[in-house]
Amino acid sequence: MKEKWIGEKDNISGTYVPTECNELQRRTGGCINAKRLYKFNSRFGEEYYITDHKVIDKIEEFLVKEQFVEIYEYIYSLVIEKFGMIEFLVRIGHKIAEQRDNGYRDGKRSMQQEVRKVLGI
Repeated sequence: MKEKWIGEKDNISGTYVPTECNELQRRTGGCINAKRLYKFNSRFGEEYYITDHKVIDKIEEFLVKEQFVEIYEYIYSLVIEKFGMIEFLVRIGHKIAEQRDNGYRDGKRSMQQEVRKVLGI
């Protein structure tokens, strides 16, 4: 998966600590002179690294106020602004297709097991 950045690229080593917002993690440790860094794991299967200090300040403000819905709205609007609406929608489509495929496979396996049970196989 290609790294996607909101802000300047930085070394991504370190420990990532979960925040109160499920998809957002804050980096602790890492290398000397490392920038503040958050990693956002999108529910659509993408990882975004955030180093832009204005964006981080805004995210931390939301975290302090426990405004988690606003964090999601803010980050997803940044993702759409930076990477484009089309890419965002395509990624959502891929995730939906993946979930449907998994559901189809699970359903098929379940039916096969039921048929085997009925036939005594």
